[in-house]
Amino acid sequence: MLKKQDHSQEEFIKITLITPSYNQGNFIEETILSVINQQYPNLEYIIIDGGSTDNTVEVIKKYQEHITYWVSEKDKGQSDAINKGLAVSTGAVINWLNSDDVMMPGCLHAVANYFKNNPGIGLVYGNIIHFNKDSETVRPLIKASQLHYYSKICFPQPATFFSREIIDTVGPIDENIHFSMDWDLYIRALLAGFKSLQVPELFCRFRIHDNSKSVSVFNKRLLVDNALIFYSIAKSIDPGFVFIDTLYKELNIDIPGVPKLYKVSVSITQEDLYTMTFYYLEHRSKTLFVAGDYKGLQHLVKVSRKYFKEDLRASKVIRSRYLLSKLPTFVIKVLLKMRNSAG
Repeated sequence: MLKKQDHSQEEFIKITLITPSYNQGNFIEETILSVINQQYPNLEYIIIDGGSTDNTVEVIKKYQEHITYWVSEKDKGQSDAINKGLAVSTGAVINWLNSDDVMMPGCLHAVANYFKNNPGIGLVYGNIIHFNKDSETVRPLIKASQLHYYSKICFPQPATFFSREIIDTVGPIDENIHFSMDWDLYIRALLAGFKSLQVPELFCRFRIHDNSKSVSVFNKRLLVDNALIFYSIAKSIDPGFVFIDTLYKELNIDIPGVPKLYKVSVSITQEDLYTMTFYYLEHRSKTLFVAGDYKGLQHLVKVSRKYFKEDLRASKVIRSRYLLSKLPTFVIKVLLKMRNSAG
């Protein structure tokens, strides 16, 4: 049993795991068991439920002996739930694990060792498996330059653990961001000078199902969130970078609300900013394609030819989706279905 370990807790870094939840009674038991079966001696496990109306609370009560803190009450969504967990957390290392995802055996011990053996590291991230009721696929580790991380979502959230110092320095989750709040947090950390460490282990299994947030409200809101975040990154690095204003205008991208300002403690040149902008366009092209906005994708390619002609020629990411977008819609749907069935 978790609370009967002979190990002294002081030998292990204290890790806080937060599970935000709402009506995931079909999956949350597997999530909870994957955490408590880690048998990690210095674990703080917090569950913030948004007032579920299914059997979620019954499942939580079944395992409450192993849960440090839990509550079930109405909240303002996932970001609010995570912040509630952060407010009561005390761990030196933190992550959130959604109530339909699963942690791989041995994950927490591996994470603790990486933080222990790399003093001063801010983020440690491994790999994830995407799975559904029919199949599972190991997503290859993303080998990317630092500029990629400033430009698009590269960190696999369930497998990304961060130090408490990050929260103390750059603040909690931005509750105005619905979909990319993880990328926003990690970017704030990187721009503030925190270092990240990519490791080869499989840390988590990421569940894909019809009612998951990643499926049910994907695409268009992601486009909005990412457009705001990248604009804020560019303007925080160089307030005089007017090219981003020109580009967004030509792409018909509207920024909702007031752009954010990030603390920047790293050196990024204007040449880097142009490179980052093209990486952002690559990621946007993928999201437009998945969202079925083929006209938007074709317009993005038209604008990219104007400013990034050589980069566009070299980009398999944009070119492949652009060519697919020219196919009849029913053919694209068949190809996507075949791809998803294959994992």
